[in-house]
Amino acid sequence: IETVGDLLETIKTLDNHHFVVAYLSYGVFIGYVKQGKIVFYSKNIDLNRLTEIRVFNKEEELYAYKDGDNFRYRLRKDEEGLETDVVDAKQVVIGTTVSKSLSGNWTSLKEDRGTKITVPFNITVDKDKRLTIHTRNYISYSNSGQATFSDSRLIEFLDSNNKLLEVNNERGN
Repeated sequence: IETVGDLLETIKTLDNHHFVVAYLSYGVFIGYVKQGKIVFYSKNIDLNRLTEIRVFNKEEELYAYKDGDNFRYRLRKDEEGLETDVVDAKQVVIGTTVSKSLSGNWTSLKEDRGTKITVPFNITVDKDKRLTIHTRNYISYSNSGQATFSDSRLIEFLDSNNKLLEVNNERGN
């Protein structure tokens, strides 16, 4: 994968049941894949400023990051490849309050300090009930037996009751 265009062609091969977390030089955006295309709430996202992207579901993750003028990537599929130990965790997504519910089942979350992110779910949050993302960290061992995290991936979004959140939006690019 050399260009953003190459990356988008690769994403077209994935099914519709994938979430997207895109890191651009000016912000982080969460969306999903629909009919081979990435869908974000905002239509004004310049993917030419992409620095890193994760396209994932419960079974796999395509991770790509900018390296000079090109992208490096890996596709990790659980249940394939060498068996390894893993540590699963839940990471809290920013947003202690709902800034506003948006059309098409999107919600804008914000922190007291002003940071905002829009997610493709119709949810409520507060300081005690937060949106989380389930992560998986892969462990490898050196020849001397020293354990280290060798890779990690995103798996799924969970609401404050640990209920799996799925995409059910109609708004799209």
